[in-house]
Amino acid sequence: MGYVPTHGPFCEKRYSYPTRCPSCRLPVVYFECTCGSKIFLVPGGSGETHECRIARLQARPSRIDRRTGQVNAPKTCPFCFRQIAPARYNRHIAKHAKP
Repeated sequence: MGYVPTHGPFCEKRYSYPTRCPSCRLPVVYFECTCGSKIFLVPGGSGETHECRIARLQARPSRIDRRTGQVNAPKTCPFCFRQIAPARYNRHIAKHAKP
């Protein structure tokens, strides 16, 4: 969760409640406004964002190809039913096709 470019001075609070960070389990305040911005804040009313180090370490790379905008989801091999990354799919299928 973090910065959303549409957030501005005319946004209104939609939800705000105390909870725990799903990654590090520290107490935080969940905040969401009408523009769609969602963020975890440090409790106490300072407005400081919760910077979770664990969440950054566990972050996975995006599956969206930035050049084409397509989702690069794993494909299932019709021979062995394993999940194969799109970049390796053709090579994997070729191994099965060899007699």
